[in-house]
Formats: sequence, structure tokens, C-alpha cells
Amino acid sequence: MTYSAIPNRIFRTIGVSAAFVAFLFVCVHLPALAGVRTTPQIVFADYHQRSVHVNVNNPSDNPIEVWIEFKYGYHISDDTGKITVITPDTLQADDKSAASWIKAYPQRFTLGPAESQVVRFVVNAPSGLSAGEYWARILIASKDQKKPQIAGKKGFGAAFELVTITSVPFHYRYLDVSTGLELVRALEYRSSGNILSAILPVKRTGNASYWGMVNCRIIRDGKTLVSHDYNLVVYKDLTYKMDIDRTNVPSGEYTLEVDVRTQRADIDNRNVIKAEPLSWSIPVTLK
Repeated sequence: MTYSAIPNRIFRTIGVSAAFVAFLFVCVHLPALAGVRTTPQIVFADYHQRSVHVNVNNPSDNPIEVWIEFKYGYHISDDTGKITVITPDTLQADDKSAASWIKAYPQRFTLGPAESQVVRFVVNAPSGLSAGEYWARILIASKDQKKPQIAGKKGFGAAFELVTITSVPFHYRYLDVSTGLELVRALEYRSSGNILSAILPVKRTGNASYWGMVNCRIIRDGKTLVSHDYNLVVYKDLTYKMDIDRTNVPSGEYTLEVDVRTQRADIDNRNVIKAEPLSWSIPVTLK
């Protein structure tokens, strides 16, 4: 999950007695854990359609318990372009959280192997909202109904539970919404070995998140030598890094071109807020 660079399964937790917590986080291979699968993986609702549905599927061979919670959250990045999802407990002045308005029906259920459940999410937004987009994360937690054991010496062991949390971005749009991007500073690049990294530092304009696609390409004498597309989502501001394999591009002087447009293959076109396409370019020297 990827939309931009972030998987929709953002973290996994382990419930266990306090004495074993640190031990388990070090010793359990977390990426091996499987969570539920959801369709769609990104949810949009608005004041015309305040009820939306998500299909939750159990891909495992064991029955699982599933329950649903909501948190406010969105993408951020550091100066290197590393993207993470945060769920702050304290909201800032420009935060627009929908987390407290959403109800799930059902909120807790059991799924057998390969079974699915349609969950209905209903938004009960307060009156007096200003126009714009409000965000939340649907956190779908699941655990195997079987309880694995860690065996100790002389038969001693401690029971523990593996809980996987799948995060689904939720967006509620009220009245007129708009979006766009602006450069925070100039387009940059870095070159290391066979990888050329384009660094796109942008901030979102308008009152809604920006969902689009970036095309990044290396050009010389009007000829495109390498071209790649990347999914992009910007909630507030973002330093977006795109790695391009330039193995077959020899050393020399080139132009790096970046185009951004509000178009996504993984999102229904009706949910993509249109904005003017943007384009930037810089000269690059590859060694």
C-alpha cells in the first residue's frame, strides 16, 4: 500500500504481559503477520453521500476477531523524503478531524477463513462546518482466535496475542472543495550509484487533500531516456522523493522533468478533485 510510498497496513501491535513486551517486539518478525484486506483501500464521503461501505476480507486460514476504531491522521515527510503516517492526539488549528463523527456497522465481528464482511460507515457531521475536507483513519484491528504460546524452559510459557491493525484513509468533503500544489523551494536531485533521486518539496493549496500522479523523466536532446510514474497524495506539505534507475543512462548532461496531474488509476475519477497540471525541470549532471 502503495499509494504514494506508504502501505495501508501502517503498524502492528502485540498484546502481552508487561514482562514480555520488549522481548516480543525484538524477537517477533512483524512483517510476517497478516491483517485483513479491504476494498476500497481509500474511502471518500461527502454531505450528499454520508454512508459508505468497505468490504473487509480475512485472507488467512484461521478465524479472526475484527474490531474498528477511528483516529485522526495523515501523511508527513522529513527533509529526506521519508514518508510516514501520524495520528496526533492533540489537534492543531488547521487540523480538520472527522474521527469523532464516524460510526461503523458492525463495529466488531468474527470472520472465518476467506470470509468477508461488508461494513457500513456513517458520518454524522456537526452543524456549522466550514467548507472543505475532513480526515480520519479507519483502524481495522484483527487477531487470530487461536492463542499462540511462547514456550519457556521446563514447560514454562506465556500466552500472547498478535494484533494487526490495517489503516484505511477516510475523507469527508463538505460543500465546495478545491486543491492544488505549490513548490516550497526549487526542485532538487541527488545521484548515488545507479539511482537518480528527484526531490519535490510541495505544499497543498485549497481546502482538500491533493491526489494525483507524478511523471518523472530524464531527457537529452528532446529524447526521453527514462520515464516513471508515481502516485502522490499531499495532505498539508510534503517532500516527495522519486528514485529513478538510471543504469542504462550513461554519464553526461541531461534535463530532469517532473509533471504533476490530478489523475489516479487506483481511485474513481469522481473522487479526484481536479487541479491545473504542473511542470518543473532542472539540469542534471550524471557521473
